[in-house]
Amino acid sequence: MERIQSGAGTQSATDRNLQFLNIVASCAEEGKCGTIYCTNTYFDHACCCHSLSLRFWEKAFFGIWKEFACHLFFIIGVLKKVQEFFELQRAGCTMAYKAVCLFLCVFCFVQITFQQNGKKQRQSSKAEVVSMKMFEELKKEIQNIREELDLLKEQQSLQTLCLKGMKTHNKCLLSFSEPKMYHQASDVCIAQGGTLSTPDNGDENDDLYDYVRKSIGPNAEIWIGINDMAKEGNWVDMTGTSITFKHWETEITKQPDGGKQENCASLSAIAIGKWSDKNCKVELPFVCQFTIV
Repeated sequence: MERIQSGAGTQSATDRNLQFLNIVASCAEEGKCGTIYCTNTYFDHACCCHSLSLRFWEKAFFGIWKEFACHLFFIIGVLKKVQEFFELQRAGCTMAYKAVCLFLCVFCFVQITFQQNGKKQRQSSKAEVVSMKMFEELKKEIQNIREELDLLKEQQSLQTLCLKGMKTHNKCLLSFSEPKMYHQASDVCIAQGGTLSTPDNGDENDDLYDYVRKSIGPNAEIWIGINDMAKEGNWVDMTGTSITFKHWETEITKQPDGGKQENCASLSAIAIGKWSDKNCKVELPFVCQFTIV
């Protein structure tokens, strides 16, 4: 609380007005939130600037609304007392009263504007975090789209191969009539995205036999994706898994009969789709198979 002594008989009305404005300015500069009152309207005694406690309002309002309420009560209290004072002064006090009002309004506006700018900065920081999250999600979506496009391209390529060859069950077959050694034929199929054809059951074996007769010739013999190179007598497919379906020619030549010299399997159109073991360096036509997704 500030007190300024003023002699009633020695000060003019203008001096008293200036003294009152100094009190208002002092309260505002110190950040006090309260009301201004005078013990005597003519400053015969002490004039005081008193800061009221607003703990109740601090609990009731948050952030900018708390400050706004504080400044609002401050302005209301000041204007009320200023009006009472200058109503008694009447002459020469209108400009001073307006000056006080203008000062208080500007002060309150600056305070609220500053707090609003701080709030906008916090909101901007949150917006940046949201933007980064959205950016990461967008990157993930783009990656998913790329993967889907790659899958579509692969499926389209597979459909093209199926149109050139033959579709059977969940596979597409494509024949190559140029003879190659077993490993070379396998490499060609892998480069195309497939493997050497490997019948998993009697129906698939019959389909492969029919396709070989039509696409390569009725007397053709082709490589199939079965071998026992890793262990003699253990016939496996191109993934290294032991086969469960077998269709060896056993009536005439008792296949497989080549021992360690013949570790790669072939299918013969002459033998009506029966299998034989052969030396892997022999050159034969072949058929690649592609799994339909």
